[in-house]
Amino acid sequence: VITNNIVGTFLGTGIDYIGMKNSLQGESEVYIDGIRHGTFDLYSSGILNQQVIASIRNLTNTNHKIIIFPSGIKNPASTGYGINLDALDEVFPTDTGGAVGDD
Repeated sequence: VITNNIVGTFLGTGIDYIGMKNSLQGESEVYIDGIRHGTFDLYSSGILNQQVIASIRNLTNTNHKIIIFPSGIKNPASTGYGINLDALDEVFPTDTGGAVGDD
């Protein structure tokens, strides 16, 4: 359970915040490059591993700074306020020019 800020950098046009949902989790706030992208609830009555908590797209293809922190809010059914992080998966632009060798 994380009770402090998570700070990282990534390159790409988007990111997936992957974590576990369970009855001990609260809600997280996500900021990229100083812009708030929402509050995300990590509560679940059961244990759900490797869940996409937030999927953020349409960023410019450059380096970004992400900050994730506990909001101090929780689902009324949750018994805790902490958050967690399993992974941050970068998203890169796709090549729409066709397969290599296409004319």
